[in-house]
Amino acid sequence: MMNKKIGFVGCGNMGKAMLQGIVNSNIIKKENIIVSTKSNESKENIEKIFNVKATLDNKEVVKNSNIIFFAVKPNMYKVVMEEVKEYIDKDDIIISIAAGISIRNIEDFLSKSNKIIRTMPNTPALVGEGMTAICANKMIEKEELEICENIFKTFGEYEFIEEKEQQKVTKHNSMLYTREWQQKYIEEGLKIPSRKITDKYSLG
Repeated sequence: MMNKKIGFVGCGNMGKAMLQGIVNSNIIKKENIIVSTKSNESKENIEKIFNVKATLDNKEVVKNSNIIFFAVKPNMYKVVMEEVKEYIDKDDIIISIAAGISIRNIEDFLSKSNKIIRTMPNTPALVGEGMTAICANKMIEKEELEICENIFKTFGEYEFIEEKEQQKVTKHNSMLYTREWQQKYIEEGLKIPSRKITDKYSLG
């Protein structure tokens, strides 16, 4: 069992899918998971369904976590980062699932060097059959990446890609990976991701 504390800042549909996989896997004690949400109703539902601690305070999540999933909408990202950044420790691992928010964006929001992983899960993660495209900054160490791999496994498969490819995965997340799409990829000077990731992303 993992000796870490996991936090979710925000917990919409994708956040809940990831949380469900983590809880069902038993890789971490439920008492070591904390989630923030915007309403009392959502807080009560999360506590009832997942049997984990929920709060309305984003800062409480950051203060009590080693691995922090930022699952807020892209237009709220900077605001939320400004709210919690002083409580993020240099050894905390930040995992972003926000479309269109780059690693550089997050580094700029935080104004300091932090361990950052950018991910893009697709919708089958909602039923434990997801495919998560992953890229990380240079601050992440090999052992930390392995810990995060074990988390990603709980809601599907994953693959590491370059961040410039991540931009295209985000753009085409809901599209079938057709020959036309692959040709466009080539024209833009990018390597087509592996068959595993293209097949999985074609599911949704």
